[in-house]
Amino acid sequence: MYEFCNVAGILGYNITIGGLFALGQDMNDSKLRSVNGGGVDGIEGWDDAYENFFCSLQ
Repeated sequence: MYEFCNVAGILGYNITIGGLFALGQDMNDSKLRSVNGGGVDGIEGWDDAYENFFCSLQ
């Protein structure tokens, strides 16, 4: 993630590791809040695009 943020900075994007974590958490929390009564577990098929993106970088 550090290297990703460095490359993004070189290209003119101000992206921080903390910002990435916050974005991922916000997306996940929003999906779970959208379920009537608040979901405890993620719904099948609602893959975390944020997490999948970083897993694909390995």
